[in-house]
Amino acid sequence: MVVKTKNLIVVGAGEAGVLLLNEIKKNPLVQYKIKGFVDDLKKKGEKIGGYKVIGQIKDVPRLVHDEKVDEIIVAIPSIKSENLHKITAICEKTGVETKILPSTYEALYSLKTGKPWYGSVREIRMEDLIKRKPVLIDFNEIKEFITDRTILITGAGGSIGSELCKQICELNPKKLIALDNCEYNLYSLEQELLKKYQNIEVTYLLLDIKDGPAIRNIFQDNVVDIVFHSAAYKHVPLLEVNKSAAIKNNVFGTYNVAKAASDNKVKSFVLISTDKAVNPSSFMGATKRICENVVKLVEGKTAFTTVRFGNVLGSTGSVIPLFEKQIENGGPVTITHPKMTRFFMTISEAVQLVIQSGALGKKGDLFVLDMGQPHKIVDVAKRLIRLRGYNPGKDIKIKYIGVRPGEKIHEKLFTEKERLNKTKNQRIFLTKPEEINKKEVQIKLDSLRTVLLGGGDEELINIIKDLVPSYKSPISENLNPVKKPRVLVTGATGYLGSNLCEGLKRQGIEVIEASLSKGCDLLKKEDLEKILQVDIVFHLASLFPKNKEDVLDEIRIMRNVLEFCEKHKSMLIFASSSAIYGRNKSRLNELAPLRPVNYYGEAKMHCEKLFFKSNVKGVIFRIFNMYGGDKDTHSWLVKFVRDVNTGEVDVFEGVSRDFVHVDDVVEAFLKSLSFKGNKNVFNIGSGRPYYSETLVKNISKVMKKRIKINYVSPPKGLVDYTCADITKAKKFLDWTPKIDLIGSIGGSLK
Repeated sequence: MVVKTKNLIVVGAGEAGVLLLNEIKKNPLVQYKIKGFVDDLKKKGEKIGGYKVIGQIKDVPRLVHDEKVDEIIVAIPSIKSENLHKITAICEKTGVETKILPSTYEALYSLKTGKPWYGSVREIRMEDLIKRKPVLIDFNEIKEFITDRTILITGAGGSIGSELCKQICELNPKKLIALDNCEYNLYSLEQELLKKYQNIEVTYLLLDIKDGPAIRNIFQDNVVDIVFHSAAYKHVPLLEVNKSAAIKNNVFGTYNVAKAASDNKVKSFVLISTDKAVNPSSFMGATKRICENVVKLVEGKTAFTTVRFGNVLGSTGSVIPLFEKQIENGGPVTITHPKMTRFFMTISEAVQLVIQSGALGKKGDLFVLDMGQPHKIVDVAKRLIRLRGYNPGKDIKIKYIGVRPGEKIHEKLFTEKERLNKTKNQRIFLTKPEEINKKEVQIKLDSLRTVLLGGGDEELINIIKDLVPSYKSPISENLNPVKKPRVLVTGATGYLGSNLCEGLKRQGIEVIEASLSKGCDLLKKEDLEKILQVDIVFHLASLFPKNKEDVLDEIRIMRNVLEFCEKHKSMLIFASSSAIYGRNKSRLNELAPLRPVNYYGEAKMHCEKLFFKSNVKGVIFRIFNMYGGDKDTHSWLVKFVRDVNTGEVDVFEGVSRDFVHVDDVVEAFLKSLSFKGNKNVFNIGSGRPYYSETLVKNISKVMKKRIKINYVSPPKGLVDYTCADITKAKKFLDWTPKIDLIGSIGGSLK
């Protein structure tokens, strides 16, 4: 494949620009033709490695036009945010993509390790544009606060929690206890901390803060000095329809941790709060406001302090990564409201200030972090589009989808009654929290706990309003209100299920997650019957049958799901598998129908038959071999990469696979939300089989590893050929009745 050479202008004729120039010269994979450098007026006319400084920053639009420039790279790693703002504002006018060299730290690391520096050149991120002057931290104070103490962090696997763990490890605690209820997040944290902090004693606890006895045991088994409580459910629209879950986790989970800390005379407890707790319009915000009162309720000898701040960049569910992905996919970029604003801060800065607040805090203190000026969301989206070389509204459409349940147009960091006072840190303000009647609050919490056992949402809301008088449902300011479907996802915690749930939630769709780990056994009809009306069911759960009994159980589950769909008139999206097509490539030319050759394929076949015989409308997706994404730990490709690293790979002779990226599968599932037909069947794959041997050789080339390939016979029941481009599928699958369409979705292997 011929790669087009791009005309390039480099902003910055300093040392970093020279390093970039040298990297481009020696790396044949970097296809650039440098048209020149731009820098200060005093450098104009100078030559850098044979290339002239052809102008100043202000000349960039003219130079892009005259020199037919395709790309701009800002090669000033130590550039201040305000200067980067000025440069990018000029570059945005050109309509070409603008990138940035890595930070000085990243650059030095690349040089030290010998890693190609150009590989770190990246698109400009929101973090680059909102960076402020470095946070001034009293290092001696926070070191005295943390060093040689036992620290408990709840929600340790989350965005804030994991950054707290890393920064606290830098301060040499006596022991760190990292608590989270998500196995994958805790595992990822463990892997990250093991690389850098092997000298720190860390205990990883897979626990739920709702489990009161387990929380109490932590404090009885450990002499905890400080607690950073960051565990919380935070997704605003999702919690609007999962009110009881929000209360159980945010309110009573916080109560469990705070009460245990107080009973065991923990020195300091820092509650992470949010700007959404101020005059809350969302259920999430209301529960966090109650949390601020809960820590006042259990005060003993423990110094309870609260730190309140707004959005952090790069957090789970943040709007910025969503925008970047939407731009990458060609749009549209979805925005709830043209006037919507939000406060933003980098995770690193927020956590530094949280730790400093903990060190400053005395009993009952409420700190508010200086978030700077709020950013208009539509302006953020337009900047990101322009910096990638596109024209907002023309190349990449912007679509207004309406304010989601619980959202405000603008957030505030403090109430009208709260007065901010300066502290010795210019980014941290102290306010006096409102007084509460502890006896009344306790009575209302007891009532809330009782209602959770059997009451409805209306009763919950009434008690929440008693606890938080400022809580009001938001006034709808939707431009284009869109009725979102209510969706049930079975197998929600699995590889595909977790990725699909994330995709649905990003679109503001209400998701009910069903899986064994969430207390829903699909073999029990009564568990399904507890779920209220839903519009669409994504049935992804599978037992991955290994025997006939598993096959029968899979069929029983399908019957239960179909009965549920018929009762509620729900559409069904069923995740089937390429395993239903059978084993041998040569059989594609036979007239005899294909048949599965393993229990998994047999189960899917019977489930499809049940679906076709039912009155339920929907879609069957026959998914080929998935790979990719952060949660991919067991795909063929991941296995091959691991094996190539060892230098020896076992390959099943003559076995091929059609691969499809999990993002393509999720995209296809999301498109099915608008399906209006009776029953459709789609193959989701690339339409191209890759033989195992070819894949292994390609991976070893990319990784520059010499390998030994051992050819082994495939085990019984292994499908030796899969390809999504089976145009005669109607003919070969004799249980498939007349259907609307069979097609292939997905691209080539990424």
